[in-house]
Amino acid sequence: RILAEPAYQRLLALEPVLRRIIPGLTIFFLLVVAAARVMSLTTARDEIETSAALTLNLATAQLASELSGTNTSKGSVDLVAADAALQLADSLGSTQAESVLMVADPALKVIAVRGRTGGLLGKNLEAIITDNQPLFLFGAKAGTMPVTINGTPHLAALRFIAGSAGAVAAIQSTDAIFADWRKTVSLNVTLFVLTSGLLLVVLYAYFSQSI
Repeated sequence: RILAEPAYQRLLALEPVLRRIIPGLTIFFLLVVAAARVMSLTTARDEIETSAALTLNLATAQLASELSGTNTSKGSVDLVAADAALQLADSLGSTQAESVLMVADPALKVIAVRGRTGGLLGKNLEAIITDNQPLFLFGAKAGTMPVTINGTPHLAALRFIAGSAGAVAAIQSTDAIFADWRKTVSLNVTLFVLTSGLLLVVLYAYFSQSI
């Protein structure tokens, strides 16, 4: 009692101050945790998007390089070479989940597809990749850009084959790109809600006991 009494008395003297600052500190802590997680998840999303864009660009560069000089007497890219190049790109893992590689002739008509075709064979690239003319004006210089395909947001990269033999394009839906990231967001939100709820319960218990 001799040892505990002074500390206990000091605690009693500080109790009014603690009762005022503990709620604020708890809320401040939760806000800091929330801000840190938001920043982390935003950075992760940007990195995923950058990685997907780089992969699509590299895939089109590889295809265009493989098909350079394979044009037929009609000036169009050779169909057999196009199928072989797509198969090679697929075997080397040049694409990610649910991405599509396409090879088109000089008129931009798709003559070969790899991935989820969805009836793309025989269609015009300009009819497939809508609302983004810079890709068709500048090709590789436009980089990877957001486009809409059948009402669904995608990332797309396009590159013209040397000798005006045609073009190659790579597309991937943003739903597929950010699928794992959305699961991470859901997990983080769940953990934050549980942590916040636990802290609020402890805070409520503290004040209930101190009344």
